[in-house]
Amino acid sequence: TSTGAPVTATVGPYDILISDASGTGLGNYSITYHKGTLTVGKKDLDVTADSDSKTYGDTHTFDGTEFTTSGLINGNTVTSATLSSTGAPVTATVGPYDILVSGAVGSGLGNYEITYTKGKLTVNTRPIEVTANPQSKNEGDPDPAFTYQITSGSLVTGDIFSGDLSRVAGESAGTYPIIQDTFTAGSNYDLKYVGADLTIIAKPVEDLFYAQDPFKYVYPQLERMPGDMGVQAHPMDAFTSDLLMRSNLLYHPLTPSDMAAFDALIISDDAYTFIDGALNLIGHDGLLPLLDEIIKKRKQETL
Repeated sequence: TSTGAPVTATVGPYDILISDASGTGLGNYSITYHKGTLTVGKKDLDVTADSDSKTYGDTHTFDGTEFTTSGLINGNTVTSATLSSTGAPVTATVGPYDILVSGAVGSGLGNYEITYTKGKLTVNTRPIEVTANPQSKNEGDPDPAFTYQITSGSLVTGDIFSGDLSRVAGESAGTYPIIQDTFTAGSNYDLKYVGADLTIIAKPVEDLFYAQDPFKYVYPQLERMPGDMGVQAHPMDAFTSDLLMRSNLLYHPLTPSDMAAFDALIISDDAYTFIDGALNLIGHDGLLPLLDEIIKKRKQETL
């Protein structure tokens, strides 16, 4: 017999007692019994860290119970352990990290040979949504800056966006999608981009001083006379008439034979304006400010 024989015996050496030999002719012997030793060794116990995940930019904390055990008997327990991971801090970038476990605390653990098995902490990308702001410009103007706003999620402190938004090419009046292009928050983010449009506004008719049919688009105070290439003042009201009179904008027929003479006139007197043989409207500094006044006045009248 031995007190180390039951399942409840803890680790250590135990005597093995022997007595009451039985057999034949044993009455002829003076029997001496020598005890033996029963050694109870440690039982294998595995403590495995639980795997877990977090979002980039968050801090992962351990309370010391994120583990499982295998091999405990007789009511023995593991109540806590030390867990750690380099993926736990807020600064840990996206990817897998080991969760290390050690220092198990509980009851009866001296009877076990403990093996610690690590887990995995996965740092996932941080979701963020960026929405482009609608933009507009007048035909012929440079593009405005393409701006945006964060409409969901957030950047981690210290992180910034990089790259640029751009748009589909084109300069005619219309709408052009604003695209993500090289704009990014980096590999630690799951960036959702919501686009918008750049609207190119057609140049107002009164601001067009040249077109394929110039007299269809030129400001109404300038009219083509039938049968020639000249322009004349067409006073619409007293204000316009006064401006045109002060500008000395008079009627001058323009034919190929007169080109040289009128070129000289244009050079010598910048208060005149003409349409040349290529249907280009020629304006001079002395006249254009007056035309601007007319345009502004007419815009005010139509508001």
